[in-house]
Amino acid sequence: MKIKMLKIPENVIDISYCNSPDWNAVKKSGVSAVIIRAGYYSNGFWKTDTKFHEHIKNAILHGLNIGIYCYIMSDTVEQAKMEARHVLYVCKQYIPNINYPIFADMEHNKYCDKSKRELNTKILRTFCSEIEKSGKYLAGVYLNPAFRSSYINYSSIKPYYNIWLAHWTDRKSSYIDDNTTMWQYGTANYNGAEIDSSYCYVDYPNLTKMFRRGG
Repeated sequence: MKIKMLKIPENVIDISYCNSPDWNAVKKSGVSAVIIRAGYYSNGFWKTDTKFHEHIKNAILHGLNIGIYCYIMSDTVEQAKMEARHVLYVCKQYIPNINYPIFADMEHNKYCDKSKRELNTKILRTFCSEIEKSGKYLAGVYLNPAFRSSYINYSSIKPYYNIWLAHWTDRKSSYIDDNTTMWQYGTANYNGAEIDSSYCYVDYPNLTKMFRRGG
């Protein structure tokens, strides 16, 4: 998904039930957006992250742009559809506030199997398709270089969906390509709390607005 890049990248954090950020410190540090974990789908049941609503309300209160990520647990394409629909449901009341993509985070060890490359790709594409079919949100995939090269067909994903690269390094990652819209480079300290941090290279609020208008 090739998009015009920002001259100066935006600072972004991502958080879940594991985090209790000092929101004033986050805002004062220059962070412009936060990606919040929605939850996951397991054994036929959806489990919303225990701090999802708390985090999203604090992000709104502090004037931050908001994106979402889902810790993917689906084993089939049908489950991926259900997982996406649950994410859409929990996000429904926050539609005006969510202006970054909803990302699929496929990190569980069960996906690290080269024989599942095709299935993994189908699960990610199905999840993302279901998200964008709502007409409300852009969709994306969070992945690291090893997973990208070994466990999915990256060429079947990168032209269509936003790519959030996870590669912790002091130097700009050599794995950033023309399709990378965000890069998680490591953690940053916010008043004593280490929080996963990224650079965003595109204007997601504007892109989301255009997407919702059908542009």
